[in-house]
Amino acid sequence: TLFALLNATGYDAGPPTRRQPFPKPRLHPVRAEVRSRLAGQDRELFRQAEAFLDAHAVPLQRYLAYTVATAQPPFETGPKAKELQDLKGLEQLLRAAYTRWNLQELLGGLQLEYRKALKSYLGVLDAPMSRAKKLLRVQDPGAASLLVLNVLDAHDEVRVVMGEGEIVLVVGPSERPNLEGVVREYGRLFIEPIVARKAEGAWAGGAALLREAQILGAREETVGAYATALVSRALAFMATE
Repeated sequence: TLFALLNATGYDAGPPTRRQPFPKPRLHPVRAEVRSRLAGQDRELFRQAEAFLDAHAVPLQRYLAYTVATAQPPFETGPKAKELQDLKGLEQLLRAAYTRWNLQELLGGLQLEYRKALKSYLGVLDAPMSRAKKLLRVQDPGAASLLVLNVLDAHDEVRVVMGEGEIVLVVGPSERPNLEGVVREYGRLFIEPIVARKAEGAWAGGAALLREAQILGAREETVGAYATALVSRALAFMATE
């Protein structure tokens, strides 16, 4: 529901299928269909969503964390955690989109695609995740991990948030299981609290390296985030080799 709302209000992240005369993002067929069907829906809800996004300019990861902690559809109540209250009211938008746009019926058609994509991860994810946990020294059994498919996000995108007692890994569509991305984002959850703060205060050449990386396309905006990304990628490389 969150990504249906975001796509309806202009979220078009994805690898380009062309760059000229203007970029055209690659969209999963289901995502393209959802965007097309939502284009003619309630314009007032579009305006409300745009106003909320403008007033709450925080990373998309925060929106995902809030949604994961919100009650199941039709989103009657929002999360109670203090650290998520900066997005209070998002559940009202989610509820409006879910009910007024009849998303239960629209998204119900995703089940076949959902099962097909998740099936591809069976049997190939356990080993690299086990190696990653050993490298991270995660105590067994640790928090459970839940893998969720999101065909309304960009290709090869992986996002991770902490739910209630479980780690939620949200994977976008991909040609084959994105093991490196899943392990990388899983590791980020453990690495960031330790690495980011140390890097911000002690990595003398971090700012210069970050600027160079940004010129080459890095999305990280702070030295701490960049250091976290580097360590997370190294973890994924070791766990999936």
